[in-house]
Amino acid sequence: MTEILHFCDDEKFINSAYRQFEELYPGQNKFFVYDKGNSEIKHIQWTPDFNLISDFKKSFQQIPAESIVIFHSLPGRIIKYLPYLDESIKTVWFILRFTMILIFMPKTSR
Repeated sequence: MTEILHFCDDEKFINSAYRQFEELYPGQNKFFVYDKGNSEIKHIQWTPDFNLISDFKKSFQQIPAESIVIFHSLPGRIIKYLPYLDESIKTVWFILRFTMILIFMPKTSR
């Protein structure tokens, strides 16, 4: 059974994403929430399928090649670790307009 590994921030929509993916692929989903280091989880309803991560390089290097990785948005602070993700791993990036603005637009244009 293929593991589906979800990487995300502590956002309100993650609870819905979790329920939807579990309905479609029960028992295959693991969620990894980016640790911001200075705040507690506010929005996510924690289950055993959720893990807090802070060592992104190590986390990406340990992903099994047969996994599917899904990024629910992709904060700028995480992008520099993407080269540690094996190129053979199937990867999906759910991008939101807000994420694109933060990453690609100069601060003076926002």
